[in-house]
Amino acid sequence: MGTMMKRITGSWVALAGSASSRSMAKRSTAKTAMILTGVCWFLGAGGPGLGKAAIINVPVDQPTIQGAIDVSSNGDTIVVAPGVYVENVVFNGHLVTVRSIDPTNLTTNGPTDTILDGGANGPVVTIFDAEDRTAMLDGLTLRNGSTFFVQGAGVNIVNSSPTIRRCIVESNVSNFSGGGIGILGAFAAPLITENTIRNNQTTTGDGGGIFCNAAQAEITYNHIYSNSSVAQSGGGIFLLNAAATVVGNMVHTNTAAATGGAILAEDSSGSLIRNNTIADNVATAGAGGIAVSGTTPTISNCILWNNGDDLDGATVTYSDIEDGDAGMGNISADPMFVGGGDFHIQPASPCINVGDPGMTPLTGETDIDGQSRIADGQVEIGADEVSLGGFTLMVSGSPEVNANILVTPADTNGLGNGTTPFTRLYPAGATVTLSILPVDFDRFVRWEVDGINQPINQSTIQVEMDTLHTAVAKFVPGETFLSVSCEGTGDFTTIQAAINAALDGDVIVVQPCVYHERI
Repeated sequence: MGTMMKRITGSWVALAGSASSRSMAKRSTAKTAMILTGVCWFLGAGGPGLGKAAIINVPVDQPTIQGAIDVSSNGDTIVVAPGVYVENVVFNGHLVTVRSIDPTNLTTNGPTDTILDGGANGPVVTIFDAEDRTAMLDGLTLRNGSTFFVQGAGVNIVNSSPTIRRCIVESNVSNFSGGGIGILGAFAAPLITENTIRNNQTTTGDGGGIFCNAAQAEITYNHIYSNSSVAQSGGGIFLLNAAATVVGNMVHTNTAAATGGAILAEDSSGSLIRNNTIADNVATAGAGGIAVSGTTPTISNCILWNNGDDLDGATVTYSDIEDGDAGMGNISADPMFVGGGDFHIQPASPCINVGDPGMTPLTGETDIDGQSRIADGQVEIGADEVSLGGFTLMVSGSPEVNANILVTPADTNGLGNGTTPFTRLYPAGATVTLSILPVDFDRFVRWEVDGINQPINQSTIQVEMDTLHTAVAKFVPGETFLSVSCEGTGDFTTIQAAINAALDGDVIVVQPCVYHERI
């Protein structure tokens, strides 16, 4: 709002009005006069005001959402009753909240029955007048938007930073980019959080669910699924020259004609992609999971499962990748989803407490359900954090990845013996015994616990569960073992004969005996 001072018969008069002529044209022209010690203030409906923020009810106080926005002042709340409102709403610089009666209620008075329908007549909501995060959409369904050469059929954001929270953004179609939400501009830093973004599509462009171009968006704790980029890339999310934060989302069953069925990041090295669950996505001509072009964003603590090719051009750490892509802390083990379309992980999941041990959560960061991001000492891989109330024992082999380990007692989930790598969870104070089974004795060298070598050939160790521990069974590398026994019970009776027969990398195991030979 701009304020112009004008001298009238010895007094100063402030004329309050919108800096935007477009906004002013839509506002009520009614004025309220207040006389204060000889000074006359004229306050428009959209002006700074001197009273408390108002609540405007739709359709009781105003018949339409746009009408309510037009007469609102910064800080007002527009509460929308259940119903279908066929409108194409423009915020026009107003810093107001537009919400359902109860944004948290998925049954009534919330997003499922408070519906803003774009009527296939443009974006459902447009926010392009430098609005900040106090301009908010909360707990609404935004559907049936359409765009032609405009980014964002559900929500079109240009150089603005609104908050889109707890909304259902669905069934929007763009013939350009951003079927669900389009974000454009270096001055755009919106918060896109706790939404369901589904069944949106682009027919010729990128980013079926979300398109983020040159922006600093925070995209957190959303369910992004069944979106499609019919002709291009980034079925779920497309990041272009962006410095976005993509954390704690479940991105699944999205499709792209080219690459990045879930996510395509192009020249977005300033972006952070962390603790997302990315599953069941499809790309016809590239990676169904995450594809990276140009400079690489930071990617860690993600589950990438059943995406065809999980990664293309990406460097990823501390993630569970079905394809087994190399990277510090990466694993390739069934994440044990709940199933039936539920991508939360079960209590016995190998993704629990094995994420980046040096990760520092963002301010106020949680998992996708609002639970503490680090529940039991070390962060999970994926969007879901599981609090099990104990400590994790991580058991692996080096270089052997299929070593058989005897584990006693069974853990809190009833799991005992395992084949490396695996994890077990124990209550504080438990004593766990790990033993190498006989089938692996001939190659075993020693245990390493929390980076400290244990005595050579000590095949059984005990670990006190007072924190998270790692136990690594060290083995002699090599594929073939040749046994020597002068008593004739081995492969050879002399050491020299075994050496002569051995190939590079073989291991010759000499049984106790006195060997009379020069080698």
